Amino acid sequence: LMHDRITPRLYFGLEEARKRVMLEARRLAVPTLILQGAADRVVNPSGALELAPPRPNPARGPATLSFVTPREGRVRLAVVDAAGRRIALLLDRRIEPGTHSAVWDGREASGATARPGVYWISLDLDGERRSRRIAVVP
Repeated sequence: LMHDRITPRLYFGLEEARKRVMLEARRLAVPTLILQGAADRVVNPSGALELAPPRPNPARGPATLSFVTPREGRVRLAVVDAAGRRIALLLDRRIEPGTHSAVWDGREASGATARPGVYWISLDLDGERRSRRIAVVP
């Protein structure tokens, strides 16, 4: 969730980078995505439910879905087609507050590979909803 007013910079050391990005995000009052090794960590200064953009997007296979829950609650993470039909339910359980991630393998609930096209990732925490678009390419 990069904002166009944040200038990319090269920092030496993860801790220095994390501190500087957090300060910049607070100054601009925007959520920021920090890459930490192979895992994405969403830094959420606002304390709101956040869903990061799917990675990769467009996807030719598995896609990683990272999100932050500000409180404990029941979370549903689903993939919905352009007609609004849920094609896959990735997560449906109570979850602790914090940063989480799931992987969509590009398949429907039936096990069939999702057709190329536009889909929506839907994240619901006790009725509060966020969504992101993902494109599946051949």
